[in-house]
Amino acid sequence: MALYLKVVLVGDSDVGKTSIGYLMSHPLTTGTVPYTESTVGASYFRTKFDSPGGRISADIWDTAGQERYHSLVPLYLRNANVVLYVYDHRPETLVSIMDKWEPFVRANLHRPHVSILIRNKSDVDCRQYSDSDYAASRGFRKIQTTCLNGSAGKTVIAEIVNSYYRSPSPGVWEEVASAPIPHLSQEPIPQQSEAPTTQPGCFC
Repeated sequence: MALYLKVVLVGDSDVGKTSIGYLMSHPLTTGTVPYTESTVGASYFRTKFDSPGGRISADIWDTAGQERYHSLVPLYLRNANVVLYVYDHRPETLVSIMDKWEPFVRANLHRPHVSILIRNKSDVDCRQYSDSDYAASRGFRKIQTTCLNGSAGKTVIAEIVNSYYRSPSPGVWEEVASAPIPHLSQEPIPQQSEAPTTQPGCFC
């Protein structure tokens, strides 16, 4: 059975959303990802991966974190099956998820979907705060990732596959199996940021 998912990454600038999207579309990467400038509007990735329920084709939309691009985010959220909320070791980026991004998604995405809270840059030690209570109160699944060794993409894909079978929300996956895989022209066309350079690291 062929399955289709639309995945959207949200969160503040510089938390590593673009790196996660890149690694999801390049799951065999074992080193650091190419450096990119901050996303302008949104960037787009497409990937395929296996699950016990069949082969999954996924469109991944990496939205810009800057305030001036927020009016574009509802276009990319439309009909999303999975929303990835990304923050990092800075406490304010988790506060932003709680106070800004989660209410924003709730107001603009009116269909059942899976929400995954991602603490990126787990290689940076931080014990200043915990996201466990927040994730539990919202029914979010929660994982930690790092983009320094290429593992983030595989970690996120595994969690999406797990969510496929464990989601308590009725209707989340009902339309997935029957949904046609859209052509890129059926989605908003993103404004691309500058081409990657060769600098290593984990960037938004």
